[in-house]
Amino acid sequence: MQKISAVVLAYSLNDDLDEMVHDCVNSLKGKVDELIIVDNGSPKVYGWMISESDKYVRLNKNVGYVKGMNVGAKNAIYDHIVFVTSDTKLISGDLRDLCNENICLPDMVTDNLKYTPQKDGVFYAAPNDPFFLHDERFDFYFSDKDLFQRAEENGIKVIRIPSVVINHKGWETTTVEGNKSVKYEKDKQIFFDKWGFYPEGEE
Repeated sequence: MQKISAVVLAYSLNDDLDEMVHDCVNSLKGKVDELIIVDNGSPKVYGWMISESDKYVRLNKNVGYVKGMNVGAKNAIYDHIVFVTSDTKLISGDLRDLCNENICLPDMVTDNLKYTPQKDGVFYAAPNDPFFLHDERFDFYFSDKDLFQRAEENGIKVIRIPSVVINHKGWETTTVEGNKSVKYEKDKQIFFDKWGFYPEGEE
């Protein structure tokens, strides 16, 4: 049986965010073979992150989503990696259903009434292979769409697995602080320069 590493990228600024991260981690415990928490430079060290993870990696500063997830992936030792942002949690299903040669996404419920179902990278599984690392030119926005586009260009499918269901709680961010609109436009331009078209739904 193939084994699973889970990478949770965490950035806690206050007790509410800490509780959200804790919920995320608790939903994964006992359901993966290796639980890695990458602390993306939180101002405070939370002891439970150290005690409840198999590997705790603390970064000196918030390096953003892309670099943080890549750090976690490089520390993973098992066949498949489930990449998890800390504002999500597993509701039901066997994570092994997500593990094959493709990129697999769970079904998702959310409290964001404006959300339109799409392929996104808040929670997904991929083989443990450097091919699936994110392009570090991106901060956060569209890095998942870039990865999925690269996969599909190489004959790897991006598929949704309805037997696994997650909740995406509050659309909190683990990116570096700063002007989000500037970062958004910068990442959109990087995507266009790389692929010759804008991400789906963008102009």
